[in-house]
Amino acid sequence: MSEFTRTVDGVTYLDETRLWAAVSTRATPVQARLREFLRLAGVKFFDEPECNFVLQPLVAVTGFGGFPISFDATTPEGHLVLNRATMTPTEIVAGFNNTMGRAGFYSYMNPGNHTPEAMNAVTTKHGHFSKAHTVTVDLALLGYSAAIEGNLMILRRWFNHVGRLTNTRTLAQCDPPLVVMEPEDLSVARAVRSAVAGILSAQAPPKRGEMPGAQYQELLSDYYERINGLWPNSRALILMVNAEMSNLRSTMPDIADKGQEREQRRLLAMLNDTLRPLFPEMLKHSSEYGYEMPQHWPARQAWEKKKGSPK
Repeated sequence: MSEFTRTVDGVTYLDETRLWAAVSTRATPVQARLREFLRLAGVKFFDEPECNFVLQPLVAVTGFGGFPISFDATTPEGHLVLNRATMTPTEIVAGFNNTMGRAGFYSYMNPGNHTPEAMNAVTTKHGHFSKAHTVTVDLALLGYSAAIEGNLMILRRWFNHVGRLTNTRTLAQCDPPLVVMEPEDLSVARAVRSAVAGILSAQAPPKRGEMPGAQYQELLSDYYERINGLWPNSRALILMVNAEMSNLRSTMPDIADKGQEREQRRLLAMLNDTLRPLFPEMLKHSSEYGYEMPQHWPARQAWEKKKGSPK
């Protein structure tokens, strides 16, 4: 487990602030920082420590209600720091349940003497999950491929905010890891990556000459876009999402849509199963959508244990 991630009751949390600080302060070449970010976060690779071929992506909670979570070696096990308060995820979710309960106070279902917790139970029983618009979660999606980023951008209608890594216009995208869907494709991926890396690394960047700095930077960015855009669509990317639980819940039926890319369905299933232990009344296990986690993923055993459980 990475020093920047912590698992509590089956949910993976990422200390985003510490991770970004670590990547930016280490003596890592800019073109290797994407790989280093993925590695330090805990993304699984076929070829550690080289980390050129992603085996399993990572979905992690990075904040609640607009506040980032953090933790370090001094934070008690099973706890997180949120808005300078040390608490358990159960305590955090209890606060959200209070908020969702209060959102129902004004409805006809309130006889006038319900507590927020009782009101939340009533609205849950009747499936009124629009109340979850009051609950926002920050998430990191790490190690998915450019092949499905367009689909994820379409889902932006469900998100409050998406923070994405620019696909091609920087030096940081000059040497990306590739996402490999199946182990039998690894030898092909190695050959493709070796060939593309060899060709693209031989391309000389434009010379600055007497050009002003801003003009040259634009020219250089255009060069990176042209060259980096020639990497395969399997190149790995990272994404930050802030979203309301009601909207996130609405994306989960796509797990069952076999017309969608299989990689996207896998990522949505990871997103679903990451949030389900926190909000079991709203979400069901991804297997109930007819989904099967890949047998070769390290998380498969834990996924199996969660099938049929209430969380």
